[in-house]
Amino acid sequence: MASTNAVLTIAAIAIILAAASLVVSFSPRPSATTVTPVKRTVWMATLEPAGTANVRAEPFPDPVPIDAEVPKAISKGMRLDPPDAQGNWRSVVYRLDPGTIIVNKGDEVTLKILGVNGRNHTITVEAYADTFFMKRGELKTVTFKADKAGIFEIWCSTHPPNMRANLIVRETP
Repeated sequence: MASTNAVLTIAAIAIILAAASLVVSFSPRPSATTVTPVKRTVWMATLEPAGTANVRAEPFPDPVPIDAEVPKAISKGMRLDPPDAQGNWRSVVYRLDPGTIIVNKGDEVTLKILGVNGRNHTITVEAYADTFFMKRGELKTVTFKADKAGIFEIWCSTHPPNMRANLIVRETP
């Protein structure tokens, strides 16, 4: 009789465990963590990094490197100045900094762009803002809701081809 009770007890426990595991396996799974949209402010700058050398220490590139994909007519964003009377030569490039901005879909994004170098710039934020003009020393503020996921360009049409940044808007769960 004791062994029958033990068997029944074990069987009852097995049935309870089986039922519990069945309930657990059919219970709804928690969904991925939802990302709450936030307000993001990104400070940017128009920059003109330059390097100077003297022909006595570093010869001027000869022939001058010209990228076939960057015609001279649109290379205002890169410059190679030939040696002056003292033999000093300079290479210059224009850029937007930071070069990559990552936000989530739904975020309210404010770009604060300071004109540090370059007399003026015509800036476009693809898909999110109208093209605008800015001068050195000026701070422009552009605010938008990041409502489209993808990779979008921010560029200066005054200094192509390299004065660009990427705005990455991530899809949220």
